[in-house]
Amino acid sequence: MEITIKKQNASIGYDFLILENEEPILSAVSEKLFIFYKISMWKTGENKKRITVKNKKLDFILKPSYWIYYQGGKIRFKTKSYHKRHFQIELNDDLYDIYGHHKSWKYSVYKNDVQVAWWDKQTQKYQGPDVFTIQMDDDSDVELIASFCLILDDHIDIGVTYRGEFFNTDLSMNLDWKMYGELKSFDESWRMKRKN
Repeated sequence: MEITIKKQNASIGYDFLILENEEPILSAVSEKLFIFYKISMWKTGENKKRITVKNKKLDFILKPSYWIYYQGGKIRFKTKSYHKRHFQIELNDDLYDIYGHHKSWKYSVYKNDVQVAWWDKQTQKYQGPDVFTIQMDDDSDVELIASFCLILDDHIDIGVTYRGEFFNTDLSMNLDWKMYGELKSFDESWRMKRKN
């Protein structure tokens, strides 16, 4: 399936509209007060929260660490290597690895060492929303993978309210790639798996 996330400015953060085949399926709101960050996500047309995300501690510069509250549990989103853009999540018996790719906003998601998704971001600096496009297997957890995307957008963009004020993130990413390289190359041949 292909999921689109549209990101727009709000009063103290961002609003996100998450669509499948141009139809809204989820909505999310981020709130940020300097380094304290929270995302709430719910199904379109419902009031009950599906996911809440909060940053874990004051390590917002080099080692993003968040808690994802989901399905009655608490999941840690942790950094394995900031400079090589490798992040990891353990959920029950499953291990998710997220890898950033060379000189781009692309990220790939692996579940138990098998790729299940990737996303890219198109930024609009002067008008219109930023747009994320996520390709994922049909049996993937849309809410969970969307939350990974929003977490990394918050961190790699240097947050919501203070985006761009600390340093140029495009320049920073390119310097990281030149110095450290990438842990896993983007697989151009990967195709999402469809349900029969």
